[in-house]
This record gives sequence, C-alpha cells and structure tokens, in this order.
Amino acid sequence: MNKADLYFLVQAKRILKQETEQETRAKWADGSKTKTKAIFAALTRFDLSKEFPITTLRKQYWKSAIKEVFWIHQKYSNNTKDLGLKIWDQWADETGSIKKAYGYQAGKKYKWTDVPFECTQIERVLYLLKKDPASRRLRVTLINNEEVTEKALEECVHTMEFAVLDGKLNMILEQRSGDFAVAAGSGNWNEIQFSALQIALAHCSDLKIGEFAHVTTNLHIYDKHETIVKEMLKLKPADKVPFMKLKEGTTKDFFKITEQDFELINYYPQTEIKDLEVAG
Repeated sequence: MNKADLYFLVQAKRILKQETEQETRAKWADGSKTKTKAIFAALTRFDLSKEFPITTLRKQYWKSAIKEVFWIHQKYSNNTKDLGLKIWDQWADETGSIKKAYGYQAGKKYKWTDVPFECTQIERVLYLLKKDPASRRLRVTLINNEEVTEKALEECVHTMEFAVLDGKLNMILEQRSGDFAVAAGSGNWNEIQFSALQIALAHCSDLKIGEFAHVTTNLHIYDKHETIVKEMLKLKPADKVPFMKLKEGTTKDFFKITEQDFELINYYPQTEIKDLEVAG
C-alpha cells in the first residue's frame, strides 16, 4: 500500500474535522480574505530504501518539484527567471526577484569550526558527510531573523537536519506552515522535492539512503480547497508502492545533478487536479 496516500487521507480527515476556522494573513487573488482549518505538528516518516513519498490521489509534477529545490540549494537563486516555473510569480518583483529569501540565504558562505574553508551550508553538509559522518551538526537552515523584513516571503520550509546511522543518511525536514492541498500534504510537492534532495546527497556521499521525516507546525486546508480535498477523500490508497532512484551513471557532483537524473517507478496517479489557487 502507498504509505503517502494513507498519510494524506488521515491528515485530511483530521484537518477537516477541526471546529475552529482561522482567518489568516494571506489573501486570494481577488483580494478576499482566507480562512483555514489546521492541525499542529503533523509528522510523516518514510524509509526511502523501500518507498518514495508521492501521492497517487492527485497527479504530482515531480520533476518540477525537484527542479525547484535545486534552484534553491544548487543554484542558490532567488530569481524566478532562473527557475522557469510560474509558482513564485505572485511573490516576485518586476525583475523576478523574491529578495533575500530561499536561494539568497542558501547561497551565503560562512566560516565554520569543522570545515577548513568558507562555504555554504549545503557544501558543509557534503564535506562532513564524507569527513565526519558521525557529526551532529549536519544542518541547513534558511532562518535569518536579521533580514526577515527584506524577504518577499518568510520561508515555509526552513530547515533540514541530517543524521548518519549504520551507514544510512537520514533527514528530518522542518516546515513552519504548510498548504495541505497545494504543497505540504503527505506525498505532495514538499516531500517529493526534499526526499529527492536527500537521495542525491546520499549518492554523492557514498552512503545508503535511510529515513525521511517531515514535520509541519501548522498544516492547514484553505476554505477554497475544502471541496477538492473532500473529493480526494473518496479515493483509496494505491496498492503499488512508488520508488525513486537515480539513474545508472549519475554524476556524484551534487551541483551537476538535475531532475532528469531521477527515475520514478510504480507511480500511477488516480486523478489530475489543475489550477489550485495559491493564497498569497
């Protein structure tokens, strides 16, 4: 059974049965206010050596999801023109910039006590995975309170923490806020892209792949999305278990891996839902 589907259905039911509906900061494109129902500290976990977190309940454009995470953590870009997708357009200025968010923070170089040269956070992780895999400082975070007023959007997915145990690379992804229907529900955009990133890091570090865990502090369904989510609740988890791997011969240079290097097996979407409006 597809575990991502099962998680998705359980999360959806938990959120929709909440009695409290909160008015939020975000607005719809027509300027109207948004409301959400939410749950606290939603947690999923997957063994990536056996399964990949992608839901079949709605078709996922998984290559685009991976392309976005590499835009941030490979290209260190904060400009939508480097991405080639429209998902950031509502937060970008006329030049395509989302200011000092995401890729801007990921691309900063620092001096470290455990790395003999200045480097970015992801470069530090790659160095330590080879030189000191037992390190408990394997972390990448985009949180920067000093520059928060200079960001087009305060990062939703903000921190990755890693642990190498028994030769396996494990990761927990931390997210402050998650739009369940659009990106943060189990097996959706966020879990797809960061699980793929974890697979790439393990590959480049000659490590086996381990567990992926994802915790979202506020996982919510917007009022306009409730009808769609309720329709998805009529579906059942798929019997086949999707699996993601890198193609044979993929480079071990992390910064040269692309979304085209991944192969997704046993993925058969049950529905295709387009044009889910994103609150901004």
